[in-house]
Amino acid sequence: MLSAMGLCMRSPFAVLSVAVRLVVMAAALALAASAPARAAGATPLVSVDWLAAHRGDPDVVVLDIRSAIDGGGTDAFAKDREQTELIAAYEQRVQAVARRVVGSVTATLSRAPAATGESVLGGVIADAQLAATLAEPDGGAALAFTNPGGIRTDILKREDGMVTYADLFASQPFGNQLVTLTLSGAQIKRLLEQQWLGQQTPRILQVSKNFSYLWDAARPAGERVAVDAITLNGQPIDPAARYRVTVNGFLAQGGDGFAVLREGTAPRTGLPDVEALATYFEANSPVSPGPLDRIRRAN
Repeated sequence: MLSAMGLCMRSPFAVLSVAVRLVVMAAALALAASAPARAAGATPLVSVDWLAAHRGDPDVVVLDIRSAIDGGGTDAFAKDREQTELIAAYEQRVQAVARRVVGSVTATLSRAPAATGESVLGGVIADAQLAATLAEPDGGAALAFTNPGGIRTDILKREDGMVTYADLFASQPFGNQLVTLTLSGAQIKRLLEQQWLGQQTPRILQVSKNFSYLWDAARPAGERVAVDAITLNGQPIDPAARYRVTVNGFLAQGGDGFAVLREGTAPRTGLPDVEALATYFEANSPVSPGPLDRIRRAN
């Protein structure tokens, strides 16, 4: 149960995240009382975490919130005073957090992938996650991967070039904490192969600037990345060596089919991804689009 005590939270991500959840919950409560929900005999379940955990469950019926709104389903119900006051309190705090300038860009940072699967914004985010976990107390990372599905929008260049916390939150809204874990070089090679294994479409992981590899589209799935074409700091990785690798919490649990990450050892949890990105912008602005040369493709 969310309460006014949540206003004491200091994390910018926490403030924005709770505000979003409040809005979703308010809409869900209205939907639960709407005609479509009553007709379906629905029991209201308004926990965002519960819904995420049970996504795809055949016994869970999700009614479109927009249908209740478009059909006037929410107009017949008075606003709950306590919920309204709580949402208003968060909205007031959110404005200061969202408008805070964290840095600047020289051009739009696009999430659109090149033919190799690499994107400008994906590289920036991977670099930010490596920077946040590079120091030994923070994880001692040697490289970082991030999933393209976690990058929701471009970071657009405004006329003045300024970037706000809201811009970063729009791009990285899930609040996945960073996890640094140990993988062997052979496991890293398997990780790269899983970009094509069991996927409806390839899921090309975005990589930090000190890491590079070549993949061959003409090779069969499971054999597209030669181990001697994978380099870290300009040197081929050693299949038997151990490397500290940073990913987000979703990937660390095997999300998006990257099951090998569940084999990682000595995990260390760090900042939420958006906070790592904000810290990176504060330290490295203006941020410019870099060359797309980390991931190379043959055929």
